[in-house]
Amino acid sequence: MNVVDDKIFHIGETGVAHSKIAPLGTARFGDWMGEVRSFGEYVDAGEPIEIVKIEDAKIFIKSKT
Repeated sequence: MNVVDDKIFHIGETGVAHSKIAPLGTARFGDWMGEVRSFGEYVDAGEPIEIVKIEDAKIFIKSKT
């Protein structure tokens, strides 16, 4: 179980980039929106994303495109 801002997240959960992620930005997963980071990958706003790692209340994502 991975908890960030009192919400439970799972590896593989999908969402949408709310802003450009370069490599920090904001994303939406259901009704939660907050800061996420990539591993250096640039992701444009509106692109589908997937959670690949959660560490120290930080969410790491990759593009689904």
